[in-house]
Amino acid sequence: MLPKSHKKRDSSLTYRNNKVINKFLKETTYLLSGKIFFREKALFRLKKQQ
Repeated sequence: MLPKSHKKRDSSLTYRNNKVINKFLKETTYLLSGKIFFREKALFRLKKQQ
């Protein structure tokens, strides 16, 4: 079994990592939705021209 102090440090490290990962995921999701939006917009514009 691990000592308590080690466990505590580990959990705070995990917490910090989770915050970074969440931020990264949010930004990635935002970028992806932006890309999809622009692609849909471009397709819509092409359909209108035809």
